[in-house]
Amino acid sequence: MIFSVTVTVCNKTPYCHFNFLIISLISLFGIGYYTSSSVPLNFQNWQPLGSLSSNGIDENASSSENTSGDGNHYIQIAMTRSGDICRPQHNFVFIKTAKTGGSTLSSMLYRYGLKNNLLAALDPNNTAFIDTDDNGNLILKEYNCHNFSKYNFMASHVTYNRQAMDMVIENAKHFTILRSPVTHWKSHFYFGGKDKAYPNTSNPFQMYLKELYAGHDKGHTVRPHFNGYCNRFGISYGEDTQTMNRHLELLDNELDLVLLMEYYDESLILLKQLMCWDFEDILYYPMKVHKTKQPPITPEMTRQISQLARFDVRLYDYFNSSFWSKIENYHGDFQADLRKFKNLKQDVVNHCENIRHSQYCDQLMTDTKQMANYVRKRNAKQLSC
Repeated sequence: MIFSVTVTVCNKTPYCHFNFLIISLISLFGIGYYTSSSVPLNFQNWQPLGSLSSNGIDENASSSENTSGDGNHYIQIAMTRSGDICRPQHNFVFIKTAKTGGSTLSSMLYRYGLKNNLLAALDPNNTAFIDTDDNGNLILKEYNCHNFSKYNFMASHVTYNRQAMDMVIENAKHFTILRSPVTHWKSHFYFGGKDKAYPNTSNPFQMYLKELYAGHDKGHTVRPHFNGYCNRFGISYGEDTQTMNRHLELLDNELDLVLLMEYYDESLILLKQLMCWDFEDILYYPMKVHKTKQPPITPEMTRQISQLARFDVRLYDYFNSSFWSKIENYHGDFQADLRKFKNLKQDVVNHCENIRHSQYCDQLMTDTKQMANYVRKRNAKQLSC
């Protein structure tokens, strides 16, 4: 199933409402067709991605606005769809990783869960980290409710354990996100404020790496996990090439998609097709973006990190290759869908940066921890606990 979206302004006419009904029926029954549809909405009360209020969820979508004489905003949505029929996936596991754009993606997934009344598997202490017990079982927030049957999704930091995850969420799609270990290390370094230990140098990260690589870390910093990705996915450091290749192939077979932070929008287009979702479902506002200019990474620094994190580099390179294979095998016009999504996303970002106190924008810009808190409350309310 492939959608494309165009946004224009609609007036308040019966034809406008009728057109929206037609496109809804077309979308529902999977007819290969193209048309325009529209629905008038009050943008200030627009809640397509799951309102943070208790007034229900409006599943309509838009990326631009127009103010009529009565002060209301009206939108028009145009969608295309292939003749292929698929069903949106509501069971999924996102293995979140640090400093990879995972917070932005988790917030997006929580909004999807809210919109579709899905139950999230959360940690019991609201830390965003799901641990395991001595038996390898995931430690989750429990809902002692008579009508609780199963969780639908997970979007937290968690060590990958397919058996434990399958016991919690059945028939799920599994995906994660990575970034180059070189920039990953740099992000960890500055995010943790470790540069403050090197006040008299123009490139603190370079000095840190020089000391670390030479084995003379003076205790000013806490060392990052040299091969944190491998640790997250159960690959032991020091494995010989043949053993690691087998583990990578097994992981590749078990994960439905590995997104790459460097190609964020491209990754979301692949996710959209994998999950049979709409463009609306993958819209986002970037979270935790630090705009402070930092000294560049030199070729020598790249060499040092590539040696220290050589197992993570191999893992990243493996899934970087498979990522482009998935794009080559994309069903439809990948570049056209990517352009449409980028245009839609930019329209929404522009709107939210110019409009304040919009419920839609407030939720789009809500960070992961706040979203998880709300999801936790919504779960309990939905289950009548």
